Amino acid sequence: MKNIYIALFVLLLAAVPFVFALDPSIYLQTGENPGDIAISEINITNGTYAGVYQWVKIGGEDTFLVNITGDRIVNDSATIGGIVKQYYVESYYPKEAELDAIETALQKANDSRESIVYGQGVESSCRQALVQDLYPCETNAECEMSCMRSYSLCKPAMDSIGPDFVTAAVDFSKDTKDLNIHLNDALVAIEAIGFDNVGTQFPILEKAVSDYNKSAVHLRKNKLRDPISSGEGAAGCPDCYQYCAQVPVGLDAIGNATRAIAALKPRISAIGNFDATVNNFVSNTALRLAHKENLANAAVYTEQYNKVLAKKTELLNRAAKITTKFTSSNLEAKINAVKKNSDDMKTAIDSNNFTKAGEALASFNSASTALSLQLAEIEGKTGEFEQAYAEASRSVVAARWNINENDGRNAKVVELETSFEEIKNAAPYDPAVLENITVELNGIDAEAKALVAEGPTAGVSSFAGTLAKSMVDNSIGIVGKVTPVTYSSKKTIAPLIPPLMIAIADTAILTMMMVGMVLAAVILKKRVLSRSGALKFGAIFIVISLLVVIPSYAAYHFIKQRGGMTTLSDFSADLQAIPTVIILEDDSGPASLKACGKQLKDALESQGKDVTEQLIDADGLCLPDGTSLDECVTDLSAAVFTLKSADTPYAQFFSIYEERAELGGDKAFYDECQIAELIRSEAPADAAATG
Repeated sequence: MKNIYIALFVLLLAAVPFVFALDPSIYLQTGENPGDIAISEINITNGTYAGVYQWVKIGGEDTFLVNITGDRIVNDSATIGGIVKQYYVESYYPKEAELDAIETALQKANDSRESIVYGQGVESSCRQALVQDLYPCETNAECEMSCMRSYSLCKPAMDSIGPDFVTAAVDFSKDTKDLNIHLNDALVAIEAIGFDNVGTQFPILEKAVSDYNKSAVHLRKNKLRDPISSGEGAAGCPDCYQYCAQVPVGLDAIGNATRAIAALKPRISAIGNFDATVNNFVSNTALRLAHKENLANAAVYTEQYNKVLAKKTELLNRAAKITTKFTSSNLEAKINAVKKNSDDMKTAIDSNNFTKAGEALASFNSASTALSLQLAEIEGKTGEFEQAYAEASRSVVAARWNINENDGRNAKVVELETSFEEIKNAAPYDPAVLENITVELNGIDAEAKALVAEGPTAGVSSFAGTLAKSMVDNSIGIVGKVTPVTYSSKKTIAPLIPPLMIAIADTAILTMMMVGMVLAAVILKKRVLSRSGALKFGAIFIVISLLVVIPSYAAYHFIKQRGGMTTLSDFSADLQAIPTVIILEDDSGPASLKACGKQLKDALESQGKDVTEQLIDADGLCLPDGTSLDECVTDLSAAVFTLKSADTPYAQFFSIYEERAELGGDKAFYDECQIAELIRSEAPADAAATG
């Protein structure tokens, strides 16, 4: 049992390096995924680079080696080459015993050429019989001449057989000579083979053995042979000359050598890829390490760049507010420096030039500090001006929206509007003269507010408006129980209700008075019927009638005035009693129109009102379904704000019959969004506090 535990512990230790080795996926590039990674473990047992390594391929290409022991990528080119070479030596390079076996097989095959037949070595005895031992030959003429020197043996055979005998003699000479050449080539190649040249020497060995085999087969089939001695029998070669014994070159031994070479060939091919493999490892290792380093640097500098971008945006927004209204020397140059350094940093990060990115960051910090200081200096001078400008703008608009063209104060409003427009059109301003302009703006603001303050008392207006609106809303509610009332039909019905209600009230009062007087006449009888009594009763009736009719007429006149287009103040006063508001926004207008609608909603909600926004198209139909206002504006007691797109700005306010405000304008009009600020400022303190 103890031995089992020890064995398991050893196995775990062996597995640990592979399990906890470096994660290659952190070196993946864009477009690659972990499925593209293939890892094999190699174990080098000898030499300087002995150890366990991970052979990592990405996308089928040799990428890098990981030293599991050190849990690191091997990034030295010499070490990479040494590891791959030693791995190839141990895994692919022919062992000495394998080369010795090939050499032994060749020697055995070659030795068989001199096998003893009839007491003599076969090849040498045949060469002597052809007189080629004394007179070597290569051509027909040479071999014929050699043969003729043997009057007792070769010449008679040649004379008997004819030219074919000479041809066989030439083949014998050539084949035996080729065997010697091929054997020598093979042995020289075996001796010369080393790791660095195995790719060139092994093909030489392979060809030499193949050629040796071809020559051996050809020699064994030479017609000079005696088929009896070769074991073929006379029937095996009936046209053989039976001049020499067959040279029994050992084909089995040659076959052994050939098979050994074939078995080594795939391994030798792998070694042939050594240089390409090492080059791939070296280049890809550098590429992957650089990529990972670039990613790390990019992450650091991208984080810095995001801060740069935020700072640039903040500075440019501040600068934009200033440059549209104020002039300043060198400001544009400092703005351009901030932009350029920011852009340079982004370009450097994208091109992995982090040295340049660092330089651009330092330059940006310097440029942004300089710009921020100058902006702060200008902002310090413009704060009071900006406040005075906003107040004057709002007050002039409030005056225009509270004083109509028939009002005696209108001339003064026009004068104030003209003065403000002159200041507005004088932008950009020189900060040096802002103090004088600020004084002028404060004067415009004070005069505009004074004009608005001369209008009707808000309390009285609000009470009367609320009473009249309550009369209209209650009557609409009663009518709605009899026949449906829509947003559109309310505009027709509402103006009829106040005079009708006043007439009904007056009629009821006068009728009751008449009934009372008749009853009094019956009770008093003769006193009333006298002339003086009748005059008194008539006078009383007239006085009471006037007391009823005159206030009714005054109320009707007030409601008639307030029931059409009214001022912002009256509209705002009546608005306080209305809990629900609908804002209709023209979807075809500029983006600032919707932004203004949001500001208006916030202002109304701060007063505790329930506000709904509804988009409409240019024709006034509700989106997205294109339904009429009658279908989407169903709360007839709600106040309605309509924000439209228009080339010429305008504002109209309606009260009593309908609590409605309609505004039209362009981008600049809605950028200022004075309606939101004025609605907020027009609200009584208690309403704002409640919100």
